[in-house]
Amino acid sequence: MSLSELKSSVQSTRVRGILGWIALLPFTMWALRNTVINGITYPLSHGRFHGDFSSALFNVGWVDGLCIWPAPLSQETTAVAQYGTYERSVEILYGPIFTFAQHLFLETSCPPFTLIAVPRFDINQFLTVVTIANLCLIVACVLILAKLLTMTSCRTPTMVSQATVIATLWLLDNHLSYSISVAAIPELTELMLILLTILFLIQSTTRTQILAGSFLGVAAMTKLVPIVLLPLMIFRRSYTTQRILALFGTVLLICTLTSRFLGISLTKTFGQTFIPAGRELLSPTGSNEFRGLSDALARILDIPVPSRSGTIFHNLPTSTCHL
Repeated sequence: MSLSELKSSVQSTRVRGILGWIALLPFTMWALRNTVINGITYPLSHGRFHGDFSSALFNVGWVDGLCIWPAPLSQETTAVAQYGTYERSVEILYGPIFTFAQHLFLETSCPPFTLIAVPRFDINQFLTVVTIANLCLIVACVLILAKLLTMTSCRTPTMVSQATVIATLWLLDNHLSYSISVAAIPELTELMLILLTILFLIQSTTRTQILAGSFLGVAAMTKLVPIVLLPLMIFRRSYTTQRILALFGTVLLICTLTSRFLGISLTKTFGQTFIPAGRELLSPTGSNEFRGLSDALARILDIPVPSRSGTIFHNLPTSTCHL
């Protein structure tokens, strides 16, 4: 190929690249506008990013425990005697890391005939900080995905190009704006940890393999679902021992700290973390924001939608639940 032909080929490639970016730009701008309006602007005026995360963390209705008062409890007893002690019935909620946060951020007391759970700081300000952290997590996830595709792609395009395409596709998905609007930091943290696990797993050094196991352990302690990636820890023959030790060492460390912090046995900590009985993990739901692994399993196992009220589960025909 002559020099003139090479220059012509390079120029043609650049023109196609520019045309591609011009075609992508309107989608990116429109998706960014929708995400900002639905994920940030509207929640600032309506709800202040309250949702399942803030409810489970702060609302007394999500605090699974009971008060025990001294008997007999009557109007004649003194105010001090009327105060009871609080006992949790389920120690682990979502995961050990979330349970740590609930204990640290919430002050629970048992005045006469009631249970009071008081946040230790302003919830709205807290959720605003969480939302800023979520935006940082989203940017980090996009960059990690771009890095993953750059490392595994045959053409190895630049990270900026990869990140722009990924950001456009993600911004177009309404689940992103929903997760921002309800301050879904456990799920976004989980996603980032899973991506970091894969990023380090495909590298071939002792340090990266140990990091892969450790990040998967932290992800599983945030919420249980990432434990399905456990087979990846034994898929590669090299550094298998290091990965497995890092994974189980991280899980054991977090469970031990949780056990000591909550004052419960280590066996109970493991049991309530990995065998969350009675939490309806396989119950499907018709709401978009709750579709995921549990719905897929429910469809495969042909589990009917239960009839419940006051929960996230909807009394809808099975045919309305789509994967």
